[in-house]
Amino acid sequence: YRALSFIAAHRRAQERFSKETLEGPEVGDEIVAIAKRVLIESERQVTMAEDLLRSMDREDVCVLVSHLFCVILLNKVAREAEKLQVNGILHEKEARKYLDKVDKLLRRIEFCSERVHPGQHEKKEPVLAEDEKSPVSVMLIAMKAASTRHITATHVHEM
Repeated sequence: YRALSFIAAHRRAQERFSKETLEGPEVGDEIVAIAKRVLIESERQVTMAEDLLRSMDREDVCVLVSHLFCVILLNKVAREAEKLQVNGILHEKEARKYLDKVDKLLRRIEFCSERVHPGQHEKKEPVLAEDEKSPVSVMLIAMKAASTRHITATHVHEM
């Protein structure tokens, strides 16, 4: 999980850092040079984390990505339940029911050692471009899809 989270955090930070540091009318050469060094070092760290993931068993990485993806989705569910409760759409008791369920599923994921899960579909190779086939790219695509709610996950099927 740490390597995947590390990579995702660095990618977001690189994008934000570039926008905030390199874009603007008053950016001097010295700032640009320093910013480029920071971005190069960040990219070097990301490459090391990607190398670590490539050295792992592909199936293990896929399971980790799946679990991380489920954690992201469940945390979004929890935030939505809390928002609905704060806005008076859900009663506190109803929201607590959802939050307890999310908590139970998060603990289940934390201690899950299964490689195949109930309700999981037959494994199919994703249709990805050649440059999108790394486990990291698959994870980032999944996270982006999760943010637009186009993908569901097997751990969440009970909700």
